[in-house]
Amino acid sequence: MAGLIAQCQIEVPPEEAVQTPETSNGKEAAYWLTPVKEDEKQTAEEVIESLVGQEKIYAFGERTLGRKHMKPGDWLCFYATAKGALAHACAASAPEKKPHRRIRNRALTRP
Repeated sequence: MAGLIAQCQIEVPPEEAVQTPETSNGKEAAYWLTPVKEDEKQTAEEVIESLVGQEKIYAFGERTLGRKHMKPGDWLCFYATAKGALAHACAASAPEKKPHRRIRNRALTRP
């Protein structure tokens, strides 16, 4: 991993040029990385397209770390093992436990 990072040349803009997004309540937005699992019917890409793209929701497991700290305006990056980042979205609400026809026993957030 260190070899891959060492090969990258990244320019970081001066601090005053970096703007940090804020949430609707004026607090600084947080950034979350969340895994996406494929299932017997859909690939990880299809899961994201179906849930985030079409239904405008995403589900977290009861034991997902940090989900209780997510707030509207936070950003989520969805990734799949061996594939990498698949998509990103901005949360429209905090996660809430709510049934949905495409989700089983999970907390929801609206990206």
